[in-house]
Amino acid sequence: MPTRSWRRRALRVLPIKFLAAYGRQEVLEGPVPEGVAIAEFPSMEEARQWYESPAYQAAAKHRFKGATYRGLIVEGI
Repeated sequence: MPTRSWRRRALRVLPIKFLAAYGRQEVLEGPVPEGVAIAEFPSMEEARQWYESPAYQAAAKHRFKGATYRGLIVEGI
């Protein structure tokens, strides 16, 4: 089995704090997602930098082989 070092590199690129990751969910409206992860970044710009980073993109291509994903960046209040 290949090493998961690509995942660790993707998480070290910028400050990221996971607030939820694939926990129990109750869908009130719309289609049920397989899983949900919510991450907090210091700014919208840093979230975009993380998403566009070579380390994250290398990890993402492994995920895209197994499922369809939706990604969002939402500015907090």
